[in-house]
Amino acid sequence: MYRFAVCDDEEVALSAISGALVNVFEKNRAEVSVQTFAPSPDLFEKLTSEYFDAVFLDINMPKCDGIELGRRLKAQRQNMDIVYVSSAEERVFESLSVHPYGFVRKSSFLKDIAGIAKMYIAEHGDKESPMLELKLHGSILSLKTADILYVESIRDYQYIYLLGKTEPEKVRLTMDTIESQLSPHGFIRAHKGYLVNYHYIRRIDAADIILTSGVRVPVSKRKLQQVREEYMELNRRHSVFRLK
Repeated sequence: MYRFAVCDDEEVALSAISGALVNVFEKNRAEVSVQTFAPSPDLFEKLTSEYFDAVFLDINMPKCDGIELGRRLKAQRQNMDIVYVSSAEERVFESLSVHPYGFVRKSSFLKDIAGIAKMYIAEHGDKESPMLELKLHGSILSLKTADILYVESIRDYQYIYLLGKTEPEKVRLTMDTIESQLSPHGFIRAHKGYLVNYHYIRRIDAADIILTSGVRVPVSKRKLQQVREEYMELNRRHSVFRLK
């Protein structure tokens, strides 16, 4: 499933953009989840507190410049795609500084949004999230890898923290067993006791990894450079910037 955020100061535009995205992606047999946001003082925090594949931004919004917001979002998470949906066509060249995925003109909305959606599907392929399947004493626990924030090891148990869940899943398996299944899907072993989904990394400091939720996960000093290199490589591999 593709996860999109749509930001605009007009309620009619929010409805039109989100409806068009759902319609175009369904026609192309792709599932999409769309959340809408109006400008607010905490808009940046809302957009970085959870994972979105792309954010569709208006440019001229009251007390919120879409280009500056896009620049902050990209600085926070380089693999987030930004698509501008705006009537401010005179600012299209200014928006290039954000390296947006595309620019949808409100004056040619249906044509442009359809083109962006088809291009996005073609370039990103099947977005169905891989599953983590763990065998537990005769039962199987299945989790979408995209929903896993991080895994913490405490003695003989691994605690799997999930998006939108307050309590982790507790399993009696080794961290190495879980890592072998998750590492091909963008998970980084930051510490002997922690495995982190790179999609939710906000910043890597000298002693901690700060997640988009604000949670701090320790990073081993010995592994710090390797963790940073793995993170940059994953960003490079998954980031695609296009403007048509």
